[in-house]
Formats: sequence, structure tokens, C-alpha cells
Amino acid sequence: MRAANTRQPRRIGPYRVVARLGGGGMGEVFLGRSPGGREVAVKVVRPELADDPDFRRRFATEITAARRVGGFHTAEVVAADPDGDPPWLATAYVRGPSLHDAVRDHGPLPLPEVAALGAGLAEGLGAVHACQIVHRDLKPGNVILAADGPRLIDFGIARALDTTSYTRTAAVLGTAAFMAPEQVTGHPVGPAADVFALGCVLAFAASGRGPYGEGPAHAITHRIVYDEPDLSGLPEPLPELIGACLAKDPADRPRLAHVMTVCASLAPEAMTGPDTETRTDTETRTDTGTRTDAETVVTGYRPPIPPTLVEEPPPSPPGRARYGVSAAVIGVAVLLGGTLIALTATPAPALVLAGQEDTVDDVAFGPGGDLLATAAGDRVRLWDARTGRQLRTLDNPWPDPRTVAFAPAGDRVATSCDRDACLFDPRTGRSVKGMTGHTDALRELAFSRDGRLLASASRDGTARLWAAETGEHLRTLTGHLGGVSAVAFAPDGQSLATAAGETIRRWDVTTGEQLAELVPERDTTLHALAFAPDGSTFASGDASGDVFVWDARTNRLRHALRGHGTTVNDVAYSPDGSVLVTAADAVRLWNPRSGRLLKEVSGESTRAVAFSPDGTTFAAGGQDGVTRLWRLDDVLAS
Repeated sequence: MRAANTRQPRRIGPYRVVARLGGGGMGEVFLGRSPGGREVAVKVVRPELADDPDFRRRFATEITAARRVGGFHTAEVVAADPDGDPPWLATAYVRGPSLHDAVRDHGPLPLPEVAALGAGLAEGLGAVHACQIVHRDLKPGNVILAADGPRLIDFGIARALDTTSYTRTAAVLGTAAFMAPEQVTGHPVGPAADVFALGCVLAFAASGRGPYGEGPAHAITHRIVYDEPDLSGLPEPLPELIGACLAKDPADRPRLAHVMTVCASLAPEAMTGPDTETRTDTETRTDTGTRTDAETVVTGYRPPIPPTLVEEPPPSPPGRARYGVSAAVIGVAVLLGGTLIALTATPAPALVLAGQEDTVDDVAFGPGGDLLATAAGDRVRLWDARTGRQLRTLDNPWPDPRTVAFAPAGDRVATSCDRDACLFDPRTGRSVKGMTGHTDALRELAFSRDGRLLASASRDGTARLWAAETGEHLRTLTGHLGGVSAVAFAPDGQSLATAAGETIRRWDVTTGEQLAELVPERDTTLHALAFAPDGSTFASGDASGDVFVWDARTNRLRHALRGHGTTVNDVAYSPDGSVLVTAADAVRLWNPRSGRLLKEVSGESTRAVAFSPDGTTFAAGGQDGVTRLWRLDDVLAS
């Protein structure tokens, strides 16, 4: 909750906590102020890691290593307590957007600015390597565009070259899209891995995309190990320089001094700092995508040209293995979004339903599990969920149905007819009843578990309750700020949850009285809702890629599931409540009780997910017009 977030500490060590900046795999990060008013970023280790003695020892080693690097190139470590309860680390707070946010908000950088950025990052990495440290997680989100040049942040998984690395069987640390082949395959990692990541970062800065595409982590890392990068569209001479940085063999990559020389020659000396305008009446976007009190808006970042070229340590001895075709990629894991994701290939879908001309906006299983309804393009289709055969389409006169839901008895299918809710007979596909009253298009429909009620969410800013059998309008739920994007009944049928803008509201379905109002811990837009079958929790997805799991009794946040890179369009619990599946840039499976990521399955970006009534199968509707069905046991066992 924003105003009364009981999880946010008041003080960490000597620092007063001002705001939460974000979180990741190691812990949460807060903006703090020292007794003298100095701003710091304080990273607090997660409790489950703090209880691990090996992790505490590794954390202390990381602190010692990070302190070796000069503050000009990084966010300088100012204090730490690796033995604290919990352990924490404070660094200087660097104001400015991350490279990721700058490119997202303002588009790719022109060639001179990419070159100046590359020179500054190469200088910073040279200073890091001179201290016998490998960063290992260089990515756009870990590059802050400060007023005096780019800064490298988050040494949470850096490794000192003169210490014994912390290892686990079949585990690799890093972010999938920016990992070097040797990092993916579990081979020894040296400074050349940061050169590879630098090439990926520069490609992103110049084009707005990574050189190995998008998709599930295992698909990206497979391309990193096996395929050549996509450098099309990059301005000359960047393809040659970046291509050299992305060589499969670490020994074939250029030294940082060469990268700096090339980049500095392309960056005009006039570009010596950022052009910014500061607004103190709004909020600041940080490298985690969250916001605090003030905002610095970058209107054209111009990183300074490094004054000197720092020579990195000599490369590792020759004779290392080349990383072309290698089966070692199978079975490793990647720390992505703070969670270890298994990179063993997930099984192919059990069924693939093609032939839908447009994005699949919604999917729903019939109560017997043998029927599947999909809303895509200009129609709702009914499929045999066992064979994948298309059975019929609904006789809907309105184009672009966005939502579909089965009545619990299976004798009705509800879908949107523009601003009306329409009921169809699934056996014939013919219209049975229409429910009118909304003044704008419907976003979602949901039946209560007993089948008596139908709820509708509309862009007109209201939700309505209907008698499902007769079509009678019972009540209108008003007071939402913006269009209502999602509705979900609690399993007992006594309350309804609605999502609109950045707010979730809960309502008494008998009286229409508002029971609670929930606001996530940061400004966002909510897009999905689902209750656990036992009613203990409910989940919501938002536009920033996060999933929030709430306690249904207290309406307090239990878990924030992070890692999706795009809007979470849909969420669904398995019938036994043990798995939560989410639809965004990929389909992810989570343990909703612990918040642990279980698996990520391959496939296109998705808009809708649903479980079969027996829990053996889940379906995902893709933006590519394809619906895929997976068997849950096969996915979890892979």
C-alpha cells in the first residue's frame, strides 16, 4: 500500500528511509538520508538470503570488492553492515534515469551519443577490471545517465577475480539478454564477459532492442550461444565494433582500450554533458522503473568523453574452449528478475490452435474441460480442448469481442457485443440474451461460482451486476477512476473485486457497498484480477510487469512477483491454488504462497491465460493469433 506500507522500514542503520526505490533478486532498495542530509541508496538483503551463512560471506566479499572501485565510475559504497539483521549496503544515490528508461521514454540514441556513452562505459569497466573485479550484470537498467557521465550500479553479482567464486550446481548468475556465452554455459567468466555485455548495451542504446531478440530467457540464451547477433539497422561503424564485442570466443573480443578509442573518435567534443530540465513538482523514475519525489527529465543525454583510456588487465591465458555449438546450455539456470529460472527446454505445447487472424484477447475453458472458447479478431471460436479441432463460432454481430466466459453449468457463454454483454448457447453458437446499459465498450465479464451473477467491466468507468439467468440489471458499481479493466468474484460469491486505473476495489454484491480500496505501492495501471480457489488470496497484474498477490482477509500485499518486462495482461490460479500463471512477454508459473517463480514457458507475448477445471492443462492466447495448451505436469517436470 502506498501511504501505509508496513513493510517499509523507518531506519536502516544510521539512515532515515525516505522512499522505496525498487527491488531485485538480492533484496529491496530504499532512498535514505544520513543525519547530515546526504542521500544514499540502501539495499537490504531479502530474509531468505540473510539466513544463509554462505550468502552472508559472499555478500561481505562483494562489499569489499565494490569498495575498491572509484566513485566516479560507480555508485560509491559509503557504508555497509554484512552482519546486520538484515544485512544492508549503502551507496551514493546517483540522480538520473537509467539507460533503459531513457531509451524507452525518448527512443534510441543517435550515433554520437551512443559513441560517447560507449566511451564512458568502457572507461568505467576498465576501472572495475583494474580492481580485479568483473561486473557480470551490465545491462541498460544498471547504467545511470548521471549529469557527469554514465555510472555503473548494482554490483550484487559481481565477482572478485582473486577470490573463490560462489557457485551452485547448474546455476549461472546474470540477466539473460546480456550474458556472454561462457556465462550461459557455466564456463569461467572473466573481463571479456563484460565486453560482450557492453556490446549488447550499445546495440540497445542505438536501436532500442537487444541483438539477440526477445522472448523467454532460455530462447534468448540459446540464440546467444548458437546464433549470430542481429545488428541490422545500426549506423556505421557500430556493427563492426559491436559485432567484435559479441564474438563467441572471449579471446576474440576487443580490449576496452580499443572500444574507448573507437567510440571517442565518433563522439564530438561539444557533447560534454546532459541537456536536462528539472521538475520538482513531479516524481523521479529510477533505474528500477519506480518513482520518488522529484524528476529529472532528460531531453537529450550527452555523456562526457572520457579523458583517459584505462588499460584493463591482460586477457585470460589462451587455450580456453570456444563457445559455438555446445550442449552445456541445457540444464543451466539464469538469475532473471531476481529468481533462478530453469533453462532446460520446456516441452512443446500439447495443442496449438491456429487460424485466428488477430491477437487472442481472452480464453476460457468450459466446466467439463472439453471445450475451450477464444476471443480473437472479430469472433469467438469454440474448440475441442482434447483434439484442437475447431467446432463452431458464436453468432456475434459485433466485431472485436474482447472477453469470453463460460457459465458454471456450461449452458451459456458470455462475451462482449461492443458495450453490451451477450449470452450464447455453446451447442449451437446462437445468441440467447443481451444485457444493455453500459455506455462504452466492455473489457471483461465474469460469472460467480454458483452461476447466479454475471459481472461486467466497462471503459465507461463502471462495473455492473446482472442476474445471469434472466439478464436483469441488479446494480451499478460507481466511483472508479478511469475505465474498469477487470472483475473477479470471490469464491464464496459474496464480494466482487474490480480493477480500474491504479486502484482495486472490493464490493458487497448484495448491497453494492464498497468494502475496501487497495492501491499498489507505486503508480501503475492494473489489468488483471483472479481469486485463489480457497478465497485466501487474489492476484492482480499491472502495466509495469509486476504481479501483486494480496491477502483476501486483510487486503494487504503478500508478494510482489517481479520479472515480466511488459504489461501483465492476465492472471489465473490452478484449481488447487498451488500455481499462479501470468500472461505478459512470456507465460510464467509461480508459487502464489511463497512468491517463487516455478517456470517460464516459451511462446509469443500473451494476452490471456486459463486453467482447465481439472488443473491438468492451461491455455495461453498469444498476440500472434495462436492459442497454446500445455500440460501442467509436463511443464513443471521439465
